[in-house]
Amino acid sequence: LLGAISPPADQVIATLDGREASLRIVELPAGAAKRVSDVLPFELDEVVPFEIEDAIIDHQPVDRSDTILRVMATAIPTERVGRRLGELKELGLDPSEIGVGAAAVAGLRHLRPELKSAQTQLILMIDLDHTEVCILHAGACVFARTLGGGTEELRAGGRRFAGDLKRTLASYRASGGQAIGEVFVAGEAALYPDSILPWVGEITGLDANVLALPDSPGADASLRPRFATSTALAGRAVARARRLNARQGEFAH
Repeated sequence: LLGAISPPADQVIATLDGREASLRIVELPAGAAKRVSDVLPFELDEVVPFEIEDAIIDHQPVDRSDTILRVMATAIPTERVGRRLGELKELGLDPSEIGVGAAAVAGLRHLRPELKSAQTQLILMIDLDHTEVCILHAGACVFARTLGGGTEELRAGGRRFAGDLKRTLASYRASGGQAIGEVFVAGEAALYPDSILPWVGEITGLDANVLALPDSPGADASLRPRFATSTALAGRAVARARRLNARQGEFAH
């Protein structure tokens, strides 16, 4: 594939499995806006299951008021970022950015106008062995979590997966999240709408729809949902807004 691209791509964007990272919303005093990078290590130190001194930390804005600044923060063990970069280097890739788990799914909003709605929207990127849960409000990513279940588990009944998804959505609501108004499904599961949409609808209590991806000349429309993750990463290149990027510190591009 890389050899077929001519001229070679001048920007490569990759992603890190969300199961390798901690993602959470952090509230800070509005006056700390210029010192977020300095404050976050202290805020995250007691809530991540690893030493914060051995982690890569980054953040992206969510929203702010006169008194409160909310950011989505990530902390990733340094060795995991190094391992991911090593895997990509073996393929001849040196990405300028590495998105993080479900937060990277938000890149789709730059390519799909319906994802900039004032409503709160849930995107379930259900692939073979994991699912990215991304919740957008007014176009901003306000919740992101990676679950271990995917289409392989669904074929086996999906009871544990259903429980994990219900608990994840309950956690979002318990954190004060606004009511979800729309639900979209993308990824491998979107190839099977007749079975997956009713299942998602039963869990969420809302009608679920397959998220339409942009037209891709030469691509088989029936298989396009499989490439939702790479489409989301491509969407990151459209906007200049700050976004989570694991290439920080010693790994800065």
